[in-house]
Amino acid sequence: MKKYLFLIASIATVVACSNSDNSEPEDPISSKVYTPLKSIEDLPEGKYQYIGNDLGSGKVGIAKKASGTCKERDYILIYKKTSQKIDSILYYSHTPVISQFNDLECPLVSNVPRVLRMNNLLAAGILKTNITEDFYEFFGADENSGSTRELRRKGIYSGNIEIGEQAGYLRIEDRLSNFKYGTQTASKPYLYFKKM
Repeated sequence: MKKYLFLIASIATVVACSNSDNSEPEDPISSKVYTPLKSIEDLPEGKYQYIGNDLGSGKVGIAKKASGTCKERDYILIYKKTSQKIDSILYYSHTPVISQFNDLECPLVSNVPRVLRMNNLLAAGILKTNITEDFYEFFGADENSGSTRELRRKGIYSGNIEIGEQAGYLRIEDRLSNFKYGTQTASKPYLYFKKM
C-alpha cells in the first residue's frame, strides 16, 4: 500500500513540475500596468510609430521589418490647433501589394489616412471620436474654370475608444485598422505606438 501511495505522489509531483515548465512567459507589454489617459492635452504633438497590436489574446504582436506586411511603416500624427487643444489624429496604415515587377510596395490603405476628429475625453481613458477617411473628389472642368474639387468624408466609426499608456507605449483601442471588430476575437483589440 505504501508503495502505491509513494508511486501516486511521485507521479503527481512530476506532472505538477512539467505543467509549470510549460507555462508561457508573460508578455513584456500587455502584462504591464495600463494607465488610462487623464487629459487629451497630455498627448504630445508629433509622430508615433506603430509598434504592434494585441488582437485580444493578451499578447502583443510586434511589427517586424521585412515581414512583408508593411505594418512597420504605419504611424499616427497628432496635430494641435493651439499649444493645448488637439485638432486631429491621423492614422497612416499601409498594405502590401506586389507590383508588376514582383517588388513589394506599401501604399496607404484606401490611399488616404484615417482621421480621428472631434476628439473629446469623456472620462479617464475614454475618447469620444469620429473616424473618417477624407478625400477630394474631382469634377470635370468647364470652359471658364479649371477642374473643381470637393472634400468628401467617408465615415468609418463614431463612438468611444479606449486610450492610454502601457509599458511606455500609447495604446489605442483598434477602431482604426480594417480589423473586423467582434468577428476575429471576443476581446478588444489594441494598437501600440511609440513617440518618435
